[in-house]
Amino acid sequence: MKDIRKEAVFIAGKRNYVLCGDDLGITLLNEIEERIQRDKGTYQIYYLNKMNRSLLLELLEQMKMGTYLYLVADSKLLFDLKPALQKLGYSTCEAQYICHQMDHRMVFCSKCHQIFSVFSKVNCTNCPNCQLTLEVSEHYSKIKNAYLGYVASCEWKE
Repeated sequence: MKDIRKEAVFIAGKRNYVLCGDDLGITLLNEIEERIQRDKGTYQIYYLNKMNRSLLLELLEQMKMGTYLYLVADSKLLFDLKPALQKLGYSTCEAQYICHQMDHRMVFCSKCHQIFSVFSKVNCTNCPNCQLTLEVSEHYSKIKNAYLGYVASCEWKE
């Protein structure tokens, strides 16, 4: 995803901060937490391993305007949570989505419109739905939350 970062960057002057992540993700936000404390800011920490998705979304929905979100997780969890968070108003202006392991990316099949996951290094793959051989392009759709997979000109076998 084009708007997913590899590391968090502190944004000063926000009303409130929410730090969300799995176990590894929270440790990667230690510097951000220290900076918020130095600036005497308010913040909450939510461990994604210890709460379910609906509870997290409910808590974030109740946050006041001016809240800034840091979400650090693996790519699968980010792809799962990001659309719901954006519906709540956490766009890339009000949030940072940080992936601590960019090992997978989502692909949108240009034939059957199936969205599926592949390893990031893969350039050619078969759609699991229609079995068409696809080339994974660098064209990313924010609407589909996936990269375009178009009819392949490469020879690839599973």
